[in-house]
Amino acid sequence: VDGSQAQREWCEAEGLKRSTPDALSLHDDVLRLAVLPVTASRRVGHVVLVLNGQTIESHSGQGVDRRPVERLPWLEECAVFVISKGHD
Repeated sequence: VDGSQAQREWCEAEGLKRSTPDALSLHDDVLRLAVLPVTASRRVGHVVLVLNGQTIESHSGQGVDRRPVERLPWLEECAVFVISKGHD
């Protein structure tokens, strides 16, 4: 099992609240986890944290980085989970 798939299964087993790819662009102080699935054409998935419309992720050998979600069209394919609530 791919690591990203294992993380998705853990989120589901823990009953984390589901969200939507559209919510990833919100600036609402909610931390979300987006899991890109493995497919026949993509043998490795990816997992990113997203906060206020920006990813928090390790990619391309750069270490931890942030990118605006608008630049990442593959996020539309992700399963999205709520990790923490925003501030009231």
